[in-house]
Amino acid sequence: MGWKTVRDKHRDLLDGLISGCWRTAPDPVSSLIKKVGEEYSELVENRDPAELYDLLDVVNELIVLMDPHLEAAQAHEQKQERMGFFAAHLEWHPLPRAVEYDDPDFAGQTMRQP
Repeated sequence: MGWKTVRDKHRDLLDGLISGCWRTAPDPVSSLIKKVGEEYSELVENRDPAELYDLLDVVNELIVLMDPHLEAAQAHEQKQERMGFFAAHLEWHPLPRAVEYDDPDFAGQTMRQP
C-alpha cells in the first residue's frame, strides 16, 4: 500500500489504536496530488457531496503550497472575469475534423471579447 496522506489529527486520534508508522511527507505536493486522485475516485464512485469537501480540503492545501504569493489566484480571477464560471453548465463538442485551435480552452488569444 505505501504511505497514505491523512488529515492532521489522525495521529493524535489513532496512535496506539492502529498499526503502522507516522511521518511528515518528504514531498507534500506530490503526496497531496496523489490524494487528489484518491478523493476524485471516491467522488466518482460514490457521488457523495461530502467527497467534494474532502477534495476541496486537499486542493486548498495544494494552493497554499504551490501558490504562496497568490500569483496564480490573481490570474485565475482575471480568467473568471474574462471567461465566466461553470454555472450555465455549458458543454462544447468539436465538429468533425476540427483543428486543435478550435478548442475553447486554448483559443483565448483569438476569442471575441463580450
